[in-house]
Amino acid sequence: MELDGVASKPWSSTTGSGQGRRFSPLFYNVGTMSHAILSINSDLAGYADDEMNIVHAKTIEECNSKILSVVQERMAWYKQIGIALNLAKTELIGFGFTPDCITIDNRSISPSQDIKYLGVCIQSNLRWDKHIHNLCNKLRSAAGRIRVEGRHFGISDRKKLFMGWCLGQIYSNGLVFLASATQKELNSIQVAMNAGVRAIYNLPRYGYVEASVLRSKLMLPSVETIKSRILSIEAWKRFSKNNDMVLSSGPTTRGRKNKKMPLPDLKGHKGKLFGNLLVSFWNKLPLDIKNQENTTGAKRGIKKMFMD
Repeated sequence: MELDGVASKPWSSTTGSGQGRRFSPLFYNVGTMSHAILSINSDLAGYADDEMNIVHAKTIEECNSKILSVVQERMAWYKQIGIALNLAKTELIGFGFTPDCITIDNRSISPSQDIKYLGVCIQSNLRWDKHIHNLCNKLRSAAGRIRVEGRHFGISDRKKLFMGWCLGQIYSNGLVFLASATQKELNSIQVAMNAGVRAIYNLPRYGYVEASVLRSKLMLPSVETIKSRILSIEAWKRFSKNNDMVLSSGPTTRGRKNKKMPLPDLKGHKGKLFGNLLVSFWNKLPLDIKNQENTTGAKRGIKKMFMD
């Protein structure tokens, strides 16, 4: 280190990991997996270094009590393994109620109406309008990048940019929000996607064009097609291994022969349950895809099903 022309003596640390350096497998497991194993007062959802503690109870008082116990548990865990808690990224959200504020190291954390986890905006009202609004802005921004950075490219190369910058935004978290998005929200995503299609052809940003015709020429999927494809793949993953067990009893009907499952009640709240929605997508799959033994073959068959 050097300051005002004066250099300090060289030194090195024999413990921990430097900024930007790779963790050893052992240190990585201590810093991530141990929290899941030692979490007593809550359920834990985590991916790499992004983690979320989840508590639930029958009363508001019990929920607030559990939140405080989780905070104490987490602070003790961080102190024991020698890692600092990033309070700037620590958030609190409630579903069905507003939690009390919590204090960590003399810093007050108030409950939020929405939080971001792994790129998904989760709202306290369990809607997706804010996430979809942000997604549409990203799609339009990506369309602008295609125009600027792909201005010297041909249509085929600009299509590649579209697939990475636009379609990638939808496919990455599509399984989370597309299933329960309203038709109006799906239409908003489609309009934002069409801005990218215009950019591929270098058409004006505004004015009437047959966007569906342009997409078909480029063999690009619509938002409805993306939704059906993603949910069909998830339905295959969920039901392909245990479907024979579900349909093992009873007479052999045409539906059972095609491995169709009884369609659950889709009225009201039950129609929004993710597991119930997947049943209809499973039933629409051809028998040869249902009988696929590996994910690669199933994905390939489903992709052919939804080629626009």
